[in-house]
Amino acid sequence: MSKAKYPRLDLGTIEAVVNKLGGMEGLGRFLRGETSVVASIPNRWPIWGNVALGTEVKTGIDFCDRLGGNHVSQGAEVLLKMPDFKESIAEVWARVNLVGVTVAELGFDHSATYQEICQRAIERGLSLCSAEVGPQLCLQYWGQLDNKWDYVIAMEAITDTNNRPRLFHVEKNPSGVTFLSFSAGDPQEFYGVKAQFLFQCHNCVKG
Repeated sequence: MSKAKYPRLDLGTIEAVVNKLGGMEGLGRFLRGETSVVASIPNRWPIWGNVALGTEVKTGIDFCDRLGGNHVSQGAEVLLKMPDFKESIAEVWARVNLVGVTVAELGFDHSATYQEICQRAIERGLSLCSAEVGPQLCLQYWGQLDNKWDYVIAMEAITDTNNRPRLFHVEKNPSGVTFLSFSAGDPQEFYGVKAQFLFQCHNCVKG
């Protein structure tokens, strides 16, 4: 019997590698030579801001009540009330760092699909946000007077009542007024080079 080349490679490790490559579809692309593995670059991205998760706001209805009708779109309100959003809410308090990047800053010189954007960001050391990040940002940055910002939350899409995958989209004007809406979350949805996304980062530096 031949000796295994990697005797410590267990099933859990194999599954983790496949997940990093984007599941079975991503593994197939890698084996066909259509994609390559790029080493992540720690501390490259400056921290845009941070947000606390797992606060006393525990349900989508709670978020709707806190935000109020003038600060959340009807489409976003639907997402807040979906079971997938409830499951995304952290059980314990944690503060996470966020990085804001454009599609161009991820290295694309043309529009890219949401799937391509997420894959490139993960290759470069970033990770998807929890869906809770969107509404928590609107609550926690409420009233802060600074520059306007407008970001799509990079997250696992939530399917709405019409079976369409959606992402949270957060905006704030210089007067401190925040607004929660949504953007398309289909993997093949194209975003232009100027589109701005928020990703989570564990090993980043202060801006």
